[in-house]
Amino acid sequence: MVQCMPSCQNCGTNFNPGTPTCPTCGQPQFVSPGPGGQAGPAGPAGPGPGPRPDQTYPGYQGYQGYPGYPGQAPPYYPQEAQSPLSKTATLLLCWYLGYLGVHRFVAGKIGTGVIMLLTGGAFGVWTLIDFIMICLNRFTDSEGRYVNKPCNLVVVLLAILLPTIIICGLFIALIAAYVAANPGALA
Repeated sequence: MVQCMPSCQNCGTNFNPGTPTCPTCGQPQFVSPGPGGQAGPAGPAGPGPGPRPDQTYPGYQGYQGYPGYPGQAPPYYPQEAQSPLSKTATLLLCWYLGYLGVHRFVAGKIGTGVIMLLTGGAFGVWTLIDFIMICLNRFTDSEGRYVNKPCNLVVVLLAILLPTIIICGLFIALIAAYVAANPGALA
Protein backbone atom coordinates (compact mmCIF):
# COMPACT_ATOMS: atom_id res chain seq x y z
CA MET A 1 0.00 0.00 0.00
CA VAL A 2 1.40 3.37 -1.04
CA GLN A 3 1.02 6.17 1.49
CA CYS A 4 1.15 9.76 0.26
CA MET A 5 3.46 12.06 2.17
CA PRO A 6 1.95 15.40 3.15
CA SER A 7 3.80 18.50 2.02
CA CYS A 8 4.35 21.84 3.72
CA GLN A 9 1.86 24.59 2.85
CA ASN A 10 4.69 27.14 2.97
CA CYS A 11 7.74 25.61 1.24
CA GLY A 12 6.35 22.37 -0.30
CA THR A 13 8.77 20.01 1.50
CA ASN A 14 7.43 16.50 2.13
CA PHE A 15 7.35 15.40 5.78
CA ASN A 16 6.18 12.48 7.91
CA PRO A 17 2.41 12.38 8.62
CA GLY A 18 2.82 12.73 12.43
CA THR A 19 5.02 15.87 12.26
CA PRO A 20 3.20 19.00 13.57
CA THR A 21 5.66 21.45 11.96
CA CYS A 22 7.67 21.47 8.73
CA PRO A 23 11.24 20.21 9.31
CA THR A 24 12.61 22.72 6.75
CA CYS A 25 10.87 26.03 7.49
CA GLY A 26 9.25 25.30 10.91
CA GLN A 27 5.78 26.33 9.68
CA PRO A 28 2.92 24.72 11.72
CA GLN A 29 0.87 22.33 9.62
CA PHE A 30 -2.93 22.28 9.57
CA VAL A 31 -4.62 18.95 10.06
CA SER A 32 -7.89 17.60 8.82
CA PRO A 33 -10.36 15.92 11.14
CA GLY A 34 -10.04 12.15 11.22
CA PRO A 35 -12.63 9.52 12.08
CA GLY A 36 -14.90 10.51 14.96
CA GLY A 37 -13.96 14.18 14.67
CA GLN A 38 -10.42 13.58 15.99
CA ALA A 39 -7.55 15.49 14.46
CA GLY A 40 -5.35 13.37 12.23
CA PRO A 41 -2.32 13.86 10.02
CA ALA A 42 -2.41 16.25 7.08
CA GLY A 43 -3.63 14.71 3.87
CA PRO A 44 -1.89 14.45 0.50
CA ALA A 45 -0.39 17.53 -1.08
CA GLY A 46 -2.83 19.75 -2.92
CA PRO A 47 -2.24 22.19 -5.75
CA GLY A 48 -0.54 25.44 -4.70
CA PRO A 49 -0.33 27.15 -1.32
CA GLY A 50 -3.25 27.61 1.10
CA PRO A 51 -5.51 25.19 2.91
CA ARG A 52 -6.97 22.35 0.88
CA PRO A 53 -10.66 21.47 0.99
CA ASP A 54 -9.93 18.45 3.20
CA GLN A 55 -8.14 20.62 5.80
CA THR A 56 -9.58 22.94 8.43
CA TYR A 57 -8.23 25.71 10.57
CA PRO A 58 -7.78 25.06 14.30
CA GLY A 59 -11.03 25.84 16.11
CA TYR A 60 -13.16 25.77 12.93
CA GLN A 61 -16.31 23.74 13.54
CA GLY A 62 -17.84 23.83 10.09
CA TYR A 63 -21.03 25.49 8.91
CA GLN A 64 -23.28 26.07 11.91
CA GLY A 65 -26.25 27.50 10.05
CA TYR A 66 -27.71 30.97 9.73
CA PRO A 67 -28.00 32.90 13.03
CA GLY A 68 -31.41 32.16 14.48
CA TYR A 69 -31.78 29.06 12.32
CA PRO A 70 -29.15 26.59 13.62
CA GLY A 71 -28.14 23.95 11.12
CA GLN A 72 -30.25 25.28 8.27
CA ALA A 73 -30.31 28.11 5.78
CA PRO A 74 -32.58 31.10 6.45
CA PRO A 75 -36.05 31.00 4.92
CA TYR A 76 -36.24 32.76 1.58
CA TYR A 77 -39.28 34.76 2.63
CA PRO A 78 -39.26 35.43 6.37
CA GLN A 79 -42.68 35.43 7.94
CA GLU A 80 -44.11 38.93 8.00
CA ALA A 81 -44.85 40.28 11.46
CA GLN A 82 -48.47 41.13 12.19
CA SER A 83 -49.44 44.23 14.12
CA PRO A 84 -51.80 43.93 17.09
CA LEU A 85 -53.89 46.74 15.60
CA SER A 86 -57.29 45.94 14.15
CA LYS A 87 -57.60 46.40 10.42
CA THR A 88 -61.29 47.27 10.84
CA ALA A 89 -60.58 50.06 13.31
CA THR A 90 -57.71 51.39 11.21
CA LEU A 91 -59.88 51.43 8.07
CA LEU A 92 -62.67 53.29 9.82
CA LEU A 93 -60.31 55.79 11.42
CA CYS A 94 -58.69 56.43 8.06
CA TRP A 95 -62.07 56.84 6.32
CA TYR A 96 -63.57 59.26 8.84
CA LEU A 97 -60.57 60.99 10.43
CA GLY A 98 -57.81 60.32 7.90
CA TYR A 99 -57.45 64.00 7.04
CA LEU A 100 -56.45 64.53 10.70
CA GLY A 101 -53.97 61.61 10.61
CA VAL A 102 -55.70 59.82 13.51
CA HIS A 103 -55.04 56.36 12.02
CA ARG A 104 -51.31 57.19 11.93
CA PHE A 105 -51.31 58.35 15.56
CA VAL A 106 -52.98 55.07 16.55
CA ALA A 107 -50.39 53.11 14.53
CA GLY A 108 -47.61 54.89 16.43
CA LYS A 109 -46.44 57.02 13.50
CA ILE A 110 -46.53 60.30 15.40
CA GLY A 111 -44.35 62.34 13.02
CA THR A 112 -46.35 61.59 9.90
CA GLY A 113 -49.56 61.92 11.93
CA VAL A 114 -48.62 65.51 12.80
CA ILE A 115 -47.80 66.25 9.16
CA MET A 116 -51.18 64.84 8.09
CA LEU A 117 -52.90 66.91 10.80
CA LEU A 118 -51.23 70.11 9.57
CA THR A 119 -51.80 69.46 5.85
CA GLY A 120 -55.30 67.96 6.00
CA GLY A 121 -54.04 64.52 5.06
CA ALA A 122 -51.88 66.15 2.35
CA PHE A 123 -55.11 67.55 0.91
CA GLY A 124 -56.83 64.14 0.91
CA VAL A 125 -54.39 62.39 -1.43
CA TRP A 126 -52.28 60.89 1.36
CA THR A 127 -55.42 59.76 3.16
CA LEU A 128 -56.68 58.01 0.03
CA ILE A 129 -53.30 56.29 -0.44
CA ASP A 130 -53.32 55.15 3.20
CA PHE A 131 -56.87 53.83 2.83
CA ILE A 132 -55.84 51.80 -0.23
CA MET A 133 -52.71 50.54 1.56
CA ILE A 134 -54.81 49.39 4.53
CA CYS A 135 -57.24 47.61 2.19
CA LEU A 136 -54.32 45.84 0.46
CA ASN A 137 -52.72 44.82 3.81
CA ARG A 138 -49.58 46.89 3.11
CA PHE A 139 -50.03 49.55 5.84
CA THR A 140 -47.51 49.15 8.68
CA ASP A 141 -47.34 50.37 12.26
CA SER A 142 -44.35 52.21 13.76
CA GLU A 143 -42.44 48.94 14.22
CA GLY A 144 -42.84 47.85 10.58
CA ARG A 145 -45.49 45.20 11.33
CA TYR A 146 -48.37 44.89 8.88
CA VAL A 147 -51.85 45.94 10.01
CA ASN A 148 -53.58 42.95 8.42
CA LYS A 149 -55.65 41.21 11.06
CA PRO A 150 -58.70 39.79 9.33
CA CYS A 151 -61.61 42.20 9.36
CA ASN A 152 -65.34 41.79 8.96
CA LEU A 153 -66.13 43.25 5.56
CA VAL A 154 -69.82 43.64 6.34
CA VAL A 155 -69.05 45.72 9.43
CA VAL A 156 -66.66 47.94 7.47
CA LEU A 157 -69.12 48.47 4.62
CA LEU A 158 -71.99 49.22 6.99
CA ALA A 159 -69.86 51.57 9.06
CA ILE A 160 -68.81 53.45 5.92
CA LEU A 161 -72.01 53.33 3.83
CA LEU A 162 -74.70 53.95 6.44
CA PRO A 163 -73.28 57.22 7.80
CA THR A 164 -72.47 58.35 4.25
CA ILE A 165 -76.06 57.68 3.13
CA ILE A 166 -77.46 59.41 6.21
CA ILE A 167 -75.24 62.48 5.74
CA CYS A 168 -76.11 62.70 2.04
CA GLY A 169 -79.80 62.32 2.88
CA LEU A 170 -79.61 65.14 5.45
CA PHE A 171 -77.77 67.36 2.97
CA ILE A 172 -80.44 66.72 0.30
CA ALA A 173 -83.19 67.40 2.86
CA LEU A 174 -81.56 70.73 3.82
CA ILE A 175 -81.34 71.76 0.17
CA ALA A 176 -84.97 70.75 -0.43
CA ALA A 177 -86.09 72.75 2.66
CA TYR A 178 -84.15 75.81 1.48
CA VAL A 179 -85.64 75.59 -2.03
CA ALA A 180 -89.16 75.15 -0.57
CA ALA A 181 -88.67 78.23 1.67
CA ASN A 182 -87.23 80.32 -1.16
CA PRO A 183 -89.11 79.46 -4.38
CA GLY A 184 -87.10 81.83 -6.55
CA ALA A 185 -83.70 80.59 -5.30
CA LEU A 186 -83.14 78.30 -8.32
CA ALA A 187 -84.34 80.80 -10.97
